[in-house]
Amino acid sequence: MESISQQNIFNNIVILVHFVLYVFVILSPFYVSNAFKSNYKNYISAFMISVVISWSIFGKCIVTLFEGSSRNGVINTFFYNILGLPISPIYEKIVDLLGGFLFVLVALYYCTHGRKILISIFYFFF
Repeated sequence: MESISQQNIFNNIVILVHFVLYVFVILSPFYVSNAFKSNYKNYISAFMISVVISWSIFGKCIVTLFEGSSRNGVINTFFYNILGLPISPIYEKIVDLLGGFLFVLVALYYCTHGRKILISIFYFFF
């Protein structure tokens, strides 16, 4: 049986990897080459649409369920568990909405055929 400290270390590693991947996806339009975008934009948008759908079904990202956190959103969990910065509940909601909005905007950036579907998911989500 694992000790509590080993479980916390594993959960913190999952939170850190989740946050880093989130930041890479959000900033990807700025550093990904045009050739990569033209070849893989449909796959990226399909992945991001499935994440947005999982948000609407589960209320948060599926990976957040494995983090062992009661907080919603990878950004809030990262700030609280990794950096040790408590955020007030009103700012948690603002950070969640802003993070979700940025994620949907990047999904719209990569999406070519399903813009109407993604926009309807966006309106349903918010």
